Amino acid sequence: MLNIFRSSRSNILVWILLGLLIVALTGFGLSGSVSGLSSQNVARVGDEGVESDTFLRALQNEVSRIQQQTGQPIGMAQAQEFGLDRAVLSTLVGLAALDNQTAELGLSVGDTAVREAVLAMPQFASGTGFSQEQYTFALSNQGLTPKEFETDLRKGLTREVLRQSLVSGTEVPAAVIDRILDFSGETRSFSYVALTPDTLSTAPQPPTDAQIQA
Repeated sequence: MLNIFRSSRSNILVWILLGLLIVALTGFGLSGSVSGLSSQNVARVGDEGVESDTFLRALQNEVSRIQQQTGQPIGMAQAQEFGLDRAVLSTLVGLAALDNQTAELGLSVGDTAVREAVLAMPQFASGTGFSQEQYTFALSNQGLTPKEFETDLRKGLTREVLRQSLVSGTEVPAAVIDRILDFSGETRSFSYVALTPDTLSTAPQPPTDAQIQA
């Protein structure tokens, strides 16, 4: 029971830290708007931008996902009514905030990690394993080049490094947990005495001028 409590406290603290990080970076560097799709970026967090192509692709993917779940077609006007555009943009801004932070910290995964991640993805495999043709064809259907995909993949892997470092570095000490549990489980009592004029043996006298001055 105590271990579960400790794990829960640790996870909550991690996501609070991530939330504060995203809010702080977003408030510092967010600019642009969804309506300005003619520009290259629809939003910016620090030095990290959210490109219009990335936003539109993510929005289309979200619309497609919901259409598959509901079996009903959804137009872009309906997507805006449902707030999908704002939800997608909010997600991308959060990712951009993390990317900006990893860049400031100088974090990045190497080419080997990116290559291994690509080779492990089943959507790029044929009957004999990884297929370069399948890889290029699948990315082309999404409007991506291998360079664009691998750049996004590298950022995602780097974000995971940051997340793992936060998770492993914010474990609440056992002594603190014990103190919290002890405090929460304590019972307290108190006694009081009501003092009234009748309680006093002599009536209080008004203070003298010297007493007031002192």
